[in-house]
Amino acid sequence: MADSDTSPSSRHIPAAVRRAVYEREGGRCRYVDEQGRRCAAHGDLEFHHRHPFGHGGDHSPEGISLLGQAHNRYLAEIDYGRHGMDEPPRSSRLTPTHGDTHATAVV
Repeated sequence: MADSDTSPSSRHIPAAVRRAVYEREGGRCRYVDEQGRRCAAHGDLEFHHRHPFGHGGDHSPEGISLLGQAHNRYLAEIDYGRHGMDEPPRSSRLTPTHGDTHATAVV
């Protein structure tokens, strides 16, 4: 994976990173609720940037999680706001990241 570009120049996540994340997550959603229960979803999985892509997150395996569509959307709404999900982020509208708000949700 050393030759894979993980810089945030585009939304494309390199195949080697996707494979590594899928294997690490065991092919299931990585979301963990407040009671410590991990989601059991194995279908409709999406790659999620732990540090939002629109706020400068990269494509390193450590910065990517595997989530079901519902949990990916939920965390994206936390990162961008419900109205921010309606249109792609523009650099002029970006605000500094609020830190890792997923510390309790995504391990």
